[in-house]
Amino acid sequence: MKIHPAFVLTSLLGVSVVAAGGQKEIAPNVLRLVCPGEPWALTINLPGFRVKVNTITPDGRVYLVADKPDTGYTASVMLEKVDRPIKPSGCRDFLAARAKTNSGFEKKDVRLSELGQMAILEYLAPAVKGHKVRQKNLFACMAREDVYIDIHLSKTLYQPGEEKLFEEILQTVGFGKITLSPRMEDMGNASFAYMHHDYPKAIAEYEKVLAQEREDPQLDKNLWRVLIDNLGMAYALTADLKRAQETFEYGLSKDLTYPLFHYNMACTYAERGEFEKSVEYLKRAFQYRENMIPGEKMPDPRKDSSFSKFMNRPDFRKLIDSLAPPSP
Repeated sequence: MKIHPAFVLTSLLGVSVVAAGGQKEIAPNVLRLVCPGEPWALTINLPGFRVKVNTITPDGRVYLVADKPDTGYTASVMLEKVDRPIKPSGCRDFLAARAKTNSGFEKKDVRLSELGQMAILEYLAPAVKGHKVRQKNLFACMAREDVYIDIHLSKTLYQPGEEKLFEEILQTVGFGKITLSPRMEDMGNASFAYMHHDYPKAIAEYEKVLAQEREDPQLDKNLWRVLIDNLGMAYALTADLKRAQETFEYGLSKDLTYPLFHYNMACTYAERGEFEKSVEYLKRAFQYRENMIPGEKMPDPRKDSSFSKFMNRPDFRKLIDSLAPPSP
């Protein structure tokens, strides 16, 4: 069974914001990124950008990617928690090493600088893999206690002066104090344990929230989906397939068209070697794939250990290829 990255529901959080460079108030429609277990959110304004990815990776990093359609501008933001406080020189050293790294393409006009709390690396990449892109790159790194914050802004077919938007975006970066209800705090604790593979603790915390939700529903629909999905996965990853099945069945009783509940039921039956039931739920998962939470991706059964015992069956491989054609 493969862990699916958790969706980041930052819009549910109440955040009071102070800009990194001073006391400037930031507009209420900024993007907010939350690192599980932290009492703050990173805020950034990306005017006109379209969010393409907003997730937590399986190793616990918060990751956002956005672009500005038809302009060549792209932005990515990553929050990574480490196991010790970060030294003041950590970001400068990190970007200095990145500047010297052989990336397989030429770097021109390399410049290291600082902007407020941020260490900055800039360079121009005339071509990448033989293609002329003239890509201007800016990397901004900052740290908050034991969390690295890495921002990458780029512009293809760059012309002098177009880096002004980079500077405007960086000026909006700030930190907000998260105001959470007790239930959201419990969800945060559960998700922190889950992303750090402490599944028994995650189960206890998620069950606490689920009991509250049964009595008095408060969670947003998508966050409720994350609750059920992660709880069922935590049971499965601790080999309690009975409780995993019961959890996903409960999810389907309330939300029949959410594809990951069907997918995880397919995984649960596959772990038991029940081919027909596994295929039944797998088909339903892909039937409802358009109902994924924005930013989520449908898992690839070919890469999921739950289905490995079926991959030597021609009928199963044919089914998977029909449901999810392999990437070229």
